[in-house]
Amino acid sequence: MTTRSPLLGPAIGLLLGIALGFQGVPPSPAAWPALLLALSPPLAPVAFAAAGWILSSAAAEPELPPGEPVPLGGKVVSVPDRLDGRLRFRLRTADGRLLEVYAGATDWPLSLGDRVRMSARLRAPPGARNPGGRDTARRLLAGGIALRAFAEGPVVREASPSPIAPLEAARDRFAAAAERNLPPREAALVRAIGTGDRSALDPETVSSFARSGLAHVLAVSGLHLVVVALGLERLLRAALLRIEPLAIRFEPRRLAAAAVLPVVAVYALATGAGVPVLRAAIASAAAILATLLDREARPMNVLALALAALLALDPSSALDASLQLSFAAVAGLAAWAGPLRRALPLAPAPHGSWRRRIEEPLLAGVCATLAASAATAPVLALHFRQIPLLGLLANVAGVPVGSALTALSAAAALAASLSPSLAVPFLLAARPFATALLTLSDAAAAPAWGALGIASPGFLGAAGAGALLAAATALRGRRRFA
Repeated sequence: MTTRSPLLGPAIGLLLGIALGFQGVPPSPAAWPALLLALSPPLAPVAFAAAGWILSSAAAEPELPPGEPVPLGGKVVSVPDRLDGRLRFRLRTADGRLLEVYAGATDWPLSLGDRVRMSARLRAPPGARNPGGRDTARRLLAGGIALRAFAEGPVVREASPSPIAPLEAARDRFAAAAERNLPPREAALVRAIGTGDRSALDPETVSSFARSGLAHVLAVSGLHLVVVALGLERLLRAALLRIEPLAIRFEPRRLAAAAVLPVVAVYALATGAGVPVLRAAIASAAAILATLLDREARPMNVLALALAALLALDPSSALDASLQLSFAAVAGLAAWAGPLRRALPLAPAPHGSWRRRIEEPLLAGVCATLAASAATAPVLALHFRQIPLLGLLANVAGVPVGSALTALSAAAALAASLSPSLAVPFLLAARPFATALLTLSDAAAAPAWGALGIASPGFLGAAGAGALLAAATALRGRRRFA
């Protein structure tokens, strides 16, 4: 794997080093000389692991919050999350502190880049309340956040709106249009898939998708961005081929790729800029640039580049379950989906035959689901202590439905940004797909044996299982089977 993908080893080393440091293990004196190993390509992963280990030791120190509300002012440095009538966002104050802020909904669209002020009460985030449970304080400290701020009163904008404010306003119009034209569960699902707005999802729906193995369809991720970006690129290329003057003067493939590049960035911001969609955006941008430069983009190298970029921007994302699941799933697809299909004792059907159109997509979907399920199993065990047993069947049926729903939801969101009435036809077309996906998820989640409950293997156990899975890729014959 390392020979074919030279960026993969350093990226994984950086991830493991950061994760090890955030486990509370201080870097040893030998970590600094280990940085020199980056001069040797075979030993570069060790150097990157040492760098991540050192970097993670610089996490914020806990602070003692004051007892009374304090005035706060600064810049919003994250896309606000919508949480049942409230907003959650990160605020960089004038003195350089980073706070996680909870505030009431504003009459104007609060967005990334806004300068705001408020009165807020500062509190220390809670630690782990159960052995092995979620430790919010540790996760926030890893990202440089020592305190949470709970606004008491309105949030006031101090300067002109951020350039991204129109995207937040468009999300509001789309949410209103979905609520007016769809039943509550379908509206919440379309909002979550279309713009990443999960505030209307009820706990039963979230639990259903988790138990059925379809949680990745529910959250905006690489699947959604690929559907939107690839679909737009194909449409643009087909249109350009029919415009003879442009087709003669420019290469339609490159021109379509160049047009899609800014769309990828806007889509990532419009859907909340979560870790999975940022990973997909960086990887898509790298693949598009490779097309423009007439270079081949190796999947593992693109994935490793996205991982290194995200960890450089925010080392604490190494603790994020969504990052671990996202990268594990894509790595599994890239490494094993093809070999699994070739290992099946079924020769591909002839080109142009009905078997080729029906059988091959089905077999490819089964192999892709098996590959992603195997790769994500250690992460699911670590964070959620359960593995969906019906996930294979649910994904084979659910991914095509989810892809169609993604395309229609994205079209509805784009139309709603112009006028809510323009989104109505797309929302009505999306309704049967949303109902089908909800029905499928509920059916797969219903059996008591549908999800296997297991004990968490811990960080070292999950990392060891991942290492064994990676080793199986390099081994052959009986050793791979073992």
